[in-house]
Amino acid sequence: MTRRAAVLMLPACRTLVAVAGLLCLAAARDVHAQAPTAVAATDAATPAAAESPTADATDVCGAAVKALGNGDSKPLKALPPALADRLTAGQKAAEAFTCLAVAEGSAKSCDRLPQSSRAACEERTKFLLGLKSAPKEALKAQIIHTICLQEGSKEDCAKLKQAIATRNPAACQQLSQADGAWGREGLCAALASGDAAKCSVVPEGEKRDTCAAMATDDAKRCPKGSADCVAMVGNFAVLSKGGLDGEGLDPTTAALRQGRKACAPLLEGLADACK
Repeated sequence: MTRRAAVLMLPACRTLVAVAGLLCLAAARDVHAQAPTAVAATDAATPAAAESPTADATDVCGAAVKALGNGDSKPLKALPPALADRLTAGQKAAEAFTCLAVAEGSAKSCDRLPQSSRAACEERTKFLLGLKSAPKEALKAQIIHTICLQEGSKEDCAKLKQAIATRNPAACQQLSQADGAWGREGLCAALASGDAAKCSVVPEGEKRDTCAAMATDDAKRCPKGSADCVAMVGNFAVLSKGGLDGEGLDPTTAALRQGRKACAPLLEGLADACK
């Protein structure tokens, strides 16, 4: 599981997409100006019947959002229940509070979201915080490892991670299974070598194109119209060049280094709920 650059979503990334027969988490990057996929929070729709707040309520609500950017949640807690519910519902709220959680280094901000969105916020926060101390050379391997764990065994996913991190496709032969995305005849050799030609073991069509894009960090190789592939591969490209300090990361990922100030665009979007 967004009209922003690259969202590192975890198992965010927000949407689960099938790649080589596996469910893998995509990040979200709106290269095609489409609404994304990425982190994954289950969207709690803003109540359709909710009345528009008064001018005074709008000002109070806006002030509460601004205070969140400064680390102060008291104004939010002081809002009338209906207005607070309106502010914390929906995808914009899920994105903003996840960003704040990452910036603060704790999933505590996720508690302000509805139950339907809270688990995804906590999961993505945990995932991103786990990347904070990783060197840029290890980030792709770490992300693929997390994706692998959605279906692969802990042991095989650890071997896959090592093969990618050391760029050693020969290590893929140590995997316990031959078939499947995470087997010896799956994605491992292509990802570890960076060689799109090794994607020949993947069925032709979208799956092979996605494999080639993932192996080379080249979003142009993604299947036409696949925003999920473009998102994930776009993230890999940014991270491989600049790590977590790279230009083009989405606000939530950037918050790992920049703190709350990286969340400003998301808080600005959240303030729209006050109107």
